[in-house]
Order: sequence, then C-alpha cells, then structure tokens
Amino acid sequence: MMRRAISFLTIWISVILLAAFVVNRALLTQQKPFYVGVTFCGDNTQDAKLLVDRVKNYTNLFVLQSGPLMDNTTAVLEIGDYAVSNGLHFAAYFNTLTPPQMATWIGLAEQQWGDMFAGLYYGDEPGGIMLDDNVDFEADFSEGGTWEAVTKHSGGDVSVMANGTTTVYHPDGEVSVMKYEMNFANFGASIAQPLGNITFYYPNGTITFEEIGGDLFTMENGSGYISQVEPYTQVLARHPFPSCDAVADAFVSLNRKLLEHLTDQWLTNKSFPVFTSDYALHWFDYLAGYDLVLAQLGWNNTLAQEIGLVRGAANLQGKSWGAIITWTYTEPPYIADGETIFDQMRAAYESGAEYLVVFNYAKGMDSLYGILQPEHFDALERFWNDVVQNPEVKHGGIKAEAAFVLRANYGWGMRNTQGTGGGTDRVGDTVWGLWSPDEQAQQSWTLLQDALAKHGLRLDIVYEDPQYSVAGRYRQIYYWNQTS
Repeated sequence: MMRRAISFLTIWISVILLAAFVVNRALLTQQKPFYVGVTFCGDNTQDAKLLVDRVKNYTNLFVLQSGPLMDNTTAVLEIGDYAVSNGLHFAAYFNTLTPPQMATWIGLAEQQWGDMFAGLYYGDEPGGIMLDDNVDFEADFSEGGTWEAVTKHSGGDVSVMANGTTTVYHPDGEVSVMKYEMNFANFGASIAQPLGNITFYYPNGTITFEEIGGDLFTMENGSGYISQVEPYTQVLARHPFPSCDAVADAFVSLNRKLLEHLTDQWLTNKSFPVFTSDYALHWFDYLAGYDLVLAQLGWNNTLAQEIGLVRGAANLQGKSWGAIITWTYTEPPYIADGETIFDQMRAAYESGAEYLVVFNYAKGMDSLYGILQPEHFDALERFWNDVVQNPEVKHGGIKAEAAFVLRANYGWGMRNTQGTGGGTDRVGDTVWGLWSPDEQAQQSWTLLQDALAKHGLRLDIVYEDPQYSVAGRYRQIYYWNQTS
C-alpha cells in the first residue's frame, strides 16, 4: 500500500509539473495582437475603398482619419463595412473640438463591426499642441454673464480673462493687466471698443500705467496713478501656472474632461481602445486616460528616444502603445523613403508596438493613394511578409533592460538642442510651452543621451511619480540628476 501511495503521489506530482510547464509555456509564447495599416484622410468613400484594395493583402488595419467625414455616420459605416469585408480591422478618427453627440457611429461601432473595430482615434497631438499651440484651459460664462477664460498661447503667454480684467503673463516675467468695460453703444459694430486702462509690470520693478486712448504714466509723471494699482508680487501670485506641477495637473484635467465627455455620450461599456498620436508628453496623455498612444516617428528625433518615451509610459502605467510613421519633410515627398520606413516599422514591431500606422496625408495631394508612393507600399508588403509573417522575428523581442527617470512633471519637449553664444551648446525646446529649459535640464539631457547610446531600443524613459515606481522593474535605473 505504501509503495502504491508513493507511486500515485509521484504520478500526481508529474501531472502537476507537466500542467504547470504547459501553462507557463503558453504564457511565454502568448503575444499581444499586432495591427499594421495606413490612414485615409480624404473626403470621399470611393477613394477610401481604392486605398483598401491597394493594401488589403499586406495589412490588417485601416484607419479612417478624415476631418470632412468624421461626423458623417453614413460614410464612416460604409468605409468601415468595406474595410472589414476585405479582412481588415477598422479604426476611425473624431476630433475633440466637435461635440461628441455628432459622432453617432461611435455608438454603433461594436454592434456594426464587433472585435474588428480596433479603436477610436480621438483628438490628435494633445501634448504637442500644449508645447506649440494655443490651449484653452477654462472658458465659461459666470452667472453675471461675464466671460471667464484661461488660455496658454503658442508663444508662451498665458492670458486670464475674468470680471472685466484681462491679465497676460509673459515668459520673460512681464505682466500686463487691462481693466476695461465694453462699449456696446454701437452694437452693430463687429468689434466693441474697450474703455479702461492697462498696467504694465516689469521684473525689474518698473510699473507703467496707460489710459486706453490716453496718456502713458510712469513714476516720474504719474506716481498717483501707479500707487493705486496692485503690486507686482500680488498680480504674479495669481498666475494660474506657477509651477510645472500646476501645469501638469491642468493638462491632465483638461484632457480627462474631454475623454469623460466622450465616455458619457458613447462609451459607457466600450471594449475598444481610445487612442491618440503624439510627438511629446506621452506620459501625461496616458495620465489623462488614453488607453493607447501612437508615438510619431519620422521627424528628426532619435528613434530610440521616441520609442523609449511612449513604451516607458505604457509599461509603467499598464497601457498599450504603438507608433505612427509621419512626415520627415514639410514638402514633397513628405515622408521618408521606403527603406527608412521599413526600418522604423521593424524597430517598433520588435520593441513591442501593438499598433503601427503609416500617416497618409498632405494638403493639396492629388494622388489616388494620398502621399504614399509605390516604394512605400512595397515597404509595407515587405514588412508584412518578412517581419510580421516571419516566425524568426519576434514581436516585442527587444525589451527594456534599463529606465531613465525624468524629473516629476517636467513637461519638456526634448526635441532639439540649440547653439548659444561662445560655442556652448545648451538644450533647447520648451517646457510645457511656457518656459525655456533650466540649467538642470542640460545635465538631464547629457545623462539621457549617454543612456540611449548604451542601451538604444532597450531603454524606457519615464517620469518620477509615486504612483508608478520603477523599483524592481529594470536591471538598471538612471535618474535625471544622478545614476544608480
């Protein structure tokens, strides 16, 4: 009996070990789905179908990224049906400026295409727009009918409009405060004439006071006027973005609200990802609530840096990531040659991208297939056959072995360096579209470049954040102000 019990126990342990091996093997070999395709940015369904026919044999995703068609439910359904009937997954774009209720097709997507609907492309470049364009953070009417707004302008100015006062904070520290009342006597005029005054504050302590349409006063000729205005420190204390932490919070809150408006309208029980593409600040796009961010490849940025930024953010925050091949030039041929695009796609695929899209638009394009030329279609077909369908090329085989940790909430574009006087190179670009990089950014940049040179595509780039610890996740960790 003892011998039988031991024999039975041995068999049972063997079964358990075998089962554990099989499960573990399955987990190791299980791969996330991979989608590769092109965007259609035209204005009619017929051209979209022509592009589907051109790429259907060597892609598995078709992305409708058309402003003219984005709220045309009939057109979106027709194009989506055609793509899916030809074996392609389908994704479609809708911008954040148009009321979500105009996109009826979003509510029909899962019913129409099931798991062949690969996601909603919602808005574009929120991080890039923050760096380079105007962003309205608050805009509302108060109970008294006064327009109130906070806007970050493309040049770095921040304007605050409230209660008949417009305050403009300039990047160099200058502040202007205009107090006015609108004269609607000539109501039919296209522009009402402001009546009031402007106070100019300068970082060196100088204050000037100007009556609109009147005289300019300084301490020398108008101390009585100037003594009645608020001091510079008091005005500066009302700056809506006194620090990087404040801007980060505002950016995340703004984009989270946009996503919530969409969710409230259509996405209560959605199972597909909501994604965007961006060329900067991917970390904060994810914090705002995007499920997936496509890093833009093609500009003069380092490929490893772009992939490290988006993959690092996705890895730490538990999200998906992808890449979109975009312009290299601002004039024809716009995108790089086929060989370069092939290399970019392969690098993204081996680094673990789940979505890979080729952007296909330029203003005034007259080709049947957008800006894509035969060499680009050849590159896509070669990529499909030699990489995606090749079992010897492992999707996600290039994994991050190290992480570079950036300063918390320091929303720096990190796209370029610029030469300064005396032959000294200092880092350029912008921080949150508001400030120039500080002295510590030079140290961070140098350390980052060293880490990229050492690890290449095996480096994740992340931010200091107590919610997302890097401890225990990487073999080596570099910090923006030291290494460990």
